[in-house]
This record gives sequence, C-alpha cells and structure tokens, in this order.
Amino acid sequence: MGSVKGLSRMDVSSIDWAAASYLFAFFVISFLLGMIVGRWVLGGRTAGHPTGDTAHDELRSDEDFRAMGETVHPDGFSDVENEKNEKLSELEHCLSEIRLLVSDAQSERADIAQKLAIVDHLISRTNERFNSFLQDFQEAE
Repeated sequence: MGSVKGLSRMDVSSIDWAAASYLFAFFVISFLLGMIVGRWVLGGRTAGHPTGDTAHDELRSDEDFRAMGETVHPDGFSDVENEKNEKLSELEHCLSEIRLLVSDAQSERADIAQKLAIVDHLISRTNERFNSFLQDFQEAE
C-alpha cells in the first residue's frame, strides 16, 4: 500500500497524535489566556457583583457581613446593596415618569402653538374687517 518513503505505518499515526496533542495544547493555552485577559479587561467584575467592587467582598464571608450587622439574603446581596438597588429602581421609575411628562408637555406645546396660529389668523382677519368697516363708516360721513 502507498506509504511515504522512510516512514512506516506506525510513524504516520504517531505524527497524527503529536499534531492532535499540539492542537489541544494550543486551544487550552488560548482559553487560559483569554480568561486572564478577559478578567483583566473587565476589571475583576464577576457575576453576582453588579458594582464590580469585589476586592473586599471576596474576602468577606456571610458571617463577616452578619457580624457587621448586615443581613445576607439568598440572592447574595446585603441589606445595603438591596437598599441601593431599591433606590436605583425608584430613580429609574421617576426618570421614566419625567420622560412621559416631557413628552406630554411637548405635545401640548405643539397643540398650543397650533391654536395660537389659528387665533392670530382670526385676529388679523377681524382687524382687516374692522379697518374696512371703519373706512366705510368714515366715507359715509
């Protein structure tokens, strides 16, 4: 059967295993480097820490938080973090209400501008008619 000169069937299969092992090592090293660079780029932010400030929290256990007088909830956040999240959601709600009010005010402003244009047109027509009437009255005298 066709084989390369100087290489037996055993040598060819060992070359395939070597290539596969080098390829596997390349992917493992790439994955690890990706994890390291990704963590560096994200600044150490991890899931469950929305603020990204994990330097001190990772060192504290639930017992440490309880010793400081904070309650640790099943979601992993302390009372202080829960209060911050509640205030943030209240602020977001207020912001959405302000946006609605601004939108309503802008539509009312457009309505008022349209009504003022109609009133201005009626005033000018009334002024023209009054001037015409006044002229006719003065000519009649």
